[in-house]
Amino acid sequence: MKFFLIVLVSFLFLTNTASAQFRFFNRLEASTDKENEELRKREEIGRLEKTAQEQPSSANAYFQLGNGYLAIDDKEKAITAFKKAIELDDKHHQSYVQLGALYISQNNSKDALPLLQKAVKLKENDGISWYNLALAQEMSNQNEEAIKSYQKANSLNPKDTSTLYNLGLLYSKVKRFEEAELALRKALGIEPNSGDTYYALGAVYDSSNRPEKAEEAFLKAKELGLNTTQLNVSLASIYVAQQKYSSALAEYNYALRKDPNNINALTGSAYVYDKLGNVDKLYEFADKAIKLDPKNAEAQYQLGRALSLQGKKEGAEKAFRTALALDKELIDVHVELGDILESRGETQAAIKEYGIALTKAPNHPMAHFQLGRAMARAGQIGTSKIHYEHACDLKVEKACAAIGRALPGAQQRTISSEPAADVITPPVVEGTEESGMGTVDKPVEKMETEKEGKEFN
Repeated sequence: MKFFLIVLVSFLFLTNTASAQFRFFNRLEASTDKENEELRKREEIGRLEKTAQEQPSSANAYFQLGNGYLAIDDKEKAITAFKKAIELDDKHHQSYVQLGALYISQNNSKDALPLLQKAVKLKENDGISWYNLALAQEMSNQNEEAIKSYQKANSLNPKDTSTLYNLGLLYSKVKRFEEAELALRKALGIEPNSGDTYYALGAVYDSSNRPEKAEEAFLKAKELGLNTTQLNVSLASIYVAQQKYSSALAEYNYALRKDPNNINALTGSAYVYDKLGNVDKLYEFADKAIKLDPKNAEAQYQLGRALSLQGKKEGAEKAFRTALALDKELIDVHVELGDILESRGETQAAIKEYGIALTKAPNHPMAHFQLGRAMARAGQIGTSKIHYEHACDLKVEKACAAIGRALPGAQQRTISSEPAADVITPPVVEGTEESGMGTVDKPVEKMETEKEGKEFN
């Protein structure tokens, strides 16, 4: 995220790090002698403190003193000085903006909001005030208000790319993807060599299911010199979706060279090794991820996958249940857990897990196939055939072959080239009544799920 103090202060959105540069210290920053520079800054602070003492009723003196404290990163003294300036002059616009921006830098939107609301009332045509107000509103999850404030800031400073950049990200956050793309394209029209903006544009395309355009934007960001772990991980995710596993691993490896503890790169690598059938590597990366973050549901799921493939069913079940305790929306975990339960003869419990998976994802191919198999073993041949047929329509070849075995006299089907029709799974019902999926207990509320995308905040 980028934001303004009175003199521009850049807040890099991807790293959440800030650096302040103040005009009255420009002559000092040219010095190559850091010790002398610090000494001279301290001398400047002394001068500003003396001025404030000599002019105790001057709001501007305390405002300048606050800026001085910020330049040496003494934020608490800066806050005190800005508050004193406002106490002396409740219409000192710059102090409201500077103090509000300082609170934003501390993730304190509660105290920032009233200050910045006052600032825009005092000076309605100041773009910096509207920009910082938008940041505070966004931090407070007041997204619609923030959009209006960004738009106002943009109308006042149409060439400011920071406003367009943040506005684009916020549009994407609220799923207004066309407007997000337009804002970011405008920013690129002003600053065409911004790798950060191309990365943000790629994230918009990724979130709106346009992987080819996302890849193009991510590669452009890389070409322009952007070299972040976020870019590597995002590009790897695109390659995973395209089943370009070697390219995906290369990007994850680049990310891990920069940051060996990048959890997304670790879990992403584990996923790719799972797809490649390399169980040892799957276990290695899942284990690394769990040691780094035991509460990472994806890592627990991948550990369960590795243990299951190694035949360690008890450990796999434990990992799967841990994953579900952390994130109930991991649909594949229900299918994997159902497989383990079915393998030890707990068919009704397995049916329940497959049913939960289909409640959340009605077109899950393997959930239909495994549920069909479990139903057949439970003697519910008709229901078994229904789920085998759904799985066959969803391109599960072994389901097509199983249809004839599930129902005597039925003809074996082949996979159609036509797209699978929408599948609506009968609801899960409570108690011992028989539903379309057999006897199960507690109902599960149908919920939409989505893959979490990149936070630019």
